[in-house]
Amino acid sequence: MKQRRWSLAVAWLTLLLWNPAALAGQSCGQSDLDPTELMQALELAEQTRQRLIQANASSAIIARVGQDLSGYGLRYSHLGLVYQTSPGQYQVLHELNECGTARSGLYREGLGNFLLDDVFAFEILLLLPPPAIQPKLQQTLMSEQALKAHQADYNLMAYPFDLIYQNSNQWGLELLATLLSPRR
Repeated sequence: MKQRRWSLAVAWLTLLLWNPAALAGQSCGQSDLDPTELMQALELAEQTRQRLIQANASSAIIARVGQDLSGYGLRYSHLGLVYQTSPGQYQVLHELNECGTARSGLYREGLGNFLLDDVFAFEILLLLPPPAIQPKLQQTLMSEQALKAHQADYNLMAYPFDLIYQNSNQWGLELLATLLSPRR
């Protein structure tokens, strides 16, 4: 029953994050790092790390507000998958479009870097998988399987199960779907 509820939560997250207008990627221009933004990102990263530690989480799903999607009735624009690398230390694996091109890459970053990239609001959504699923997700994120699920041909309009293109949120959702599949 818990796996069914978790599957429903992933389906809900898919609807929440999938939107043709949702862009996630690296900005092409150079900009100076604002000290206030750096402080806010690092404070939110530490708060997130503390929540993960308190929950004894080995993995989680994290979403951030990379841009203003309120005109579409959405809040979060970019998804990452968090995993514990050692006690109290976490990294985020996520896909980013490469500077407005039709290519993307997977990036392993600390929570601070993840929260600094093209941020609109310093706010996150943190979803903790059921305890039985967390170690499987953690192991998957640290393995080649996570990298094999990546399709470098990027298209903002890609949709789940598109065999040619992938977008930033799709990679994470497809990896979760594979992990939760009963045929695995």
